[in-house]
Amino acid sequence: MTTDTETLHVKPADGLTVLDPETRQPLPAEGATVANTTYWARRLRDQDVVLLPPVLKAVARKTTGAA
Repeated sequence: MTTDTETLHVKPADGLTVLDPETRQPLPAEGATVANTTYWARRLRDQDVVLLPPVLKAVARKTTGAA
């Protein structure tokens, strides 16, 4: 399994509100996928956000009807 190092999936630490610098809106309590930037690296280091497991994208499989 490969990891996407360009993005992170993070959520605010309990009791904190963390603003997304791109949208200037609070990060949702359930978390969001954000760009892997120095801003988010600092938030992780300072324990303002919690790193979540990556969100796996569902791969649609093309099914064939066998009769």
